[in-house]
Amino acid sequence: MSRNKDITTRDLNKALRQISRDARRKNKALGLETMYERDGYLVRLDASGKEHRVKKLERKRRTSPPKVIEFD
Repeated sequence: MSRNKDITTRDLNKALRQISRDARRKNKALGLETMYERDGYLVRLDASGKEHRVKKLERKRRTSPPKVIEFD
């Protein structure tokens, strides 16, 4: 984190990656399966470490930006 105690998107993304990595490691140690998204696919990670593609995810459709309506 930067010295002025501001939280940046880089800090948040790094924290999310670390949390995800820790969760996968703990699930593997406990013999549980883990589901996550990678490259547009839903992936299931077995306790043995094998990855299985479960489903191709749909891309989010972009919506138009919200319109500003002025009231008099």
